[in-house]
Amino acid sequence: MLSDKVCFNLISYLNTKNINKCILAISGGIDSIVLLHVLLKIKDQFNLDIVLFHINYNMNQNSSNSELLCRKLGEDTKNNIVIKNIKLSNKNFESNAREYRYNHINDYAKENNINYIFTAHHMDDQIETLYMKYQDNSDWVSKIGIREKYDKIIRPMLNVSKKEIIDYAKKNQLKWIEDLSNYDTKYRRNNVRINVLPKIMKKNPIFIKNLIKNSNQNKIKIGKLKLVNKINRLRYIQNKKFAFVSILNDIHKSIDIIELKLFYQSICLKMFNRKINKSRKYWVSLHLFLLNAKTGSIFIINKELTIMKDRSIHYLYLNHYIKPQTQKLNKSNIKWYDTNFIVDNKKYNNQTKTSIATFYLPRKYYKEGLLIRNWKYGDKAYHNNRSISLKKIFIKNKISLFDKFIYPVIVNKMDEIINVPNLYSPFNNNSKNITVNWYGC
Repeated sequence: MLSDKVCFNLISYLNTKNINKCILAISGGIDSIVLLHVLLKIKDQFNLDIVLFHINYNMNQNSSNSELLCRKLGEDTKNNIVIKNIKLSNKNFESNAREYRYNHINDYAKENNINYIFTAHHMDDQIETLYMKYQDNSDWVSKIGIREKYDKIIRPMLNVSKKEIIDYAKKNQLKWIEDLSNYDTKYRRNNVRINVLPKIMKKNPIFIKNLIKNSNQNKIKIGKLKLVNKINRLRYIQNKKFAFVSILNDIHKSIDIIELKLFYQSICLKMFNRKINKSRKYWVSLHLFLLNAKTGSIFIINKELTIMKDRSIHYLYLNHYIKPQTQKLNKSNIKWYDTNFIVDNKKYNNQTKTSIATFYLPRKYYKEGLLIRNWKYGDKAYHNNRSISLKKIFIKNKISLFDKFIYPVIVNKMDEIINVPNLYSPFNNNSKNITVNWYGC
């Protein structure tokens, strides 16, 4: 029975003694409507606190009807519902829609401390995926197909057939909206489902059974690799912060392409809440980048994440993190990336913060206006009528390439450098100067 299968699948992952905050990705189609119906029946048994999450892609005339149905279900079942509206290009629609969907659901889950994300993928979806991976000659990890659990995502109907879903919906007189785009064979998955797989099922059913068998074997194989991946994360990660992580360059020497893929997928998901699906060719390119790229080279992960190569390490970071900024040094608590500046001896109450530097600035400059900005090409500091390149100061003090981009430079209203904390501090502690403390995490 369908509901029994869902219960059995959830027991493996949920702690029934605690409240399990979860998101259900609901489209208004039969699959997610059936899963919602089952979850509501077992809600008390599993202590579920359910939020519905619907994305309207505005693809056809039924898109609005699907949204209305989902809204009504939220009201009728007294569950909160989140609605997102987006219009994506037809080019690479399936891939872009999947990326948009998972990014926004994962972000919402993280922001609201939600433990689990349920999707209504089923056995037929799995067979379609496995066939397409076979067609693409994908690596063995990809040939696992759709996973029952991936980080917060749980798919409790992956061993349920489409026929079982249809029978359940009819028996319980459920209402759903047909997604007309599911019948458009210009999309690869639809063509595989409608035109390709029925013929294979009829002529060579053992082929499908072998795809599933191979998938199960690969699940066992990846289970063994997870421990290796965990050890590699501990061994090669040098530093972790909310917006970047630094990794030893020579990681490529001790792991193969598959392990490299799993390593970076894991970091992107755990550190930045981003699921990265790329071809084998892409991961080979990353391996070659780590092997051959010069210091300062960058490798684009996606529109949000980038890798920057340094001498012995490389940085994986959120692109927005290193965008240049300018702050006025005229208030008591100035935010600079993930650090703070506190002006005029005012103590910082947060005991979790550590002091990076204490320095002194002329009070007259402070009254005229001081700025904190990023390093610029050609920057020079002046002392005793002599100039020194800020680039040379960075090199002398072994400031990393990445840190150079976010290192604070204090300038006066003429954009003249008057301080670079810990690197260039020409003023002493006296009554004519103010005290500035720089704190980090």
